Amino acid sequence: MAGFNPAEMATFRGADEDGDLVVMNGRLLINRSLRRWMDFYLSAVGEKSLEDIVAYMESRMRSLPAPANAEALEILGSYLSYRRDIDDYDEITARKIQGSDLASLNARMEWITQVRRLHFSDDVVAAFFADEEAMDRFTLKRMALVQSGASGEELAAADEALPTTLKVKREQSGMAAQLQALRQEAGDDPVLLQTLREEQFGADAAVRLALLDQTRQLWHQKLDHYQSLIDAGADEARLTAFRAENFSSAESARLDAALQVRQSQLALK
Repeated sequence: MAGFNPAEMATFRGADEDGDLVVMNGRLLINRSLRRWMDFYLSAVGEKSLEDIVAYMESRMRSLPAPANAEALEILGSYLSYRRDIDDYDEITARKIQGSDLASLNARMEWITQVRRLHFSDDVVAAFFADEEAMDRFTLKRMALVQSGASGEELAAADEALPTTLKVKREQSGMAAQLQALRQEAGDDPVLLQTLREEQFGADAAVRLALLDQTRQLWHQKLDHYQSLIDAGADEARLTAFRAENFSSAESARLDAALQVRQSQLALK
């Protein structure tokens, strides 16, 4: 793992780790956050080799307590096989979403839903892909309406029928992609980043995003200080007092997990 440091990679510049490896009662929690965690690191393929990235992910997973560690490694293996099947399908059939006809898109979606159920159990499919499959069905239905010459009212009715949770996810997904693109364009220039945000989202939203950045920075600073107290051998009374003074109840709830992630990352440098 020498030389593999996500914090120094351009792919992850300005981004916090997305998703998480969560253990409950010794078992791996299989949810959408786990898939996001895998996708987060696999997004760096190209800047780093797939082999290096997988080795890093496997090392993080092996650090989990048993039997969660074995469960995580098995899920990762299945997920990599699933992604390879998708890539092979797209390469062989050249049925990429961009520019494809509706019949090919429907065929691809049906094929993918079947492949998912070959690689994963029903509960894993539901945890990883339920929202995505619902959104895909909605998107293809809407495309069919457009191609059939549906009126604006009919399209609006189709949009309104989308469950509220998926409406929110649809909006968040688009904004997240835009925010990441702006970060990459701005590089390490905070003034340019703020300017780009104002141009894209308006002054008020840019201010809120800057405040969010400050909140994240403060969180990491408090985490650094807390870890330094632990490293210095502070007793439980002092640690408890520091937590009470510096962390909200919500932050305290994720404190142990955040420290575990940090220790795993340091161990692999």
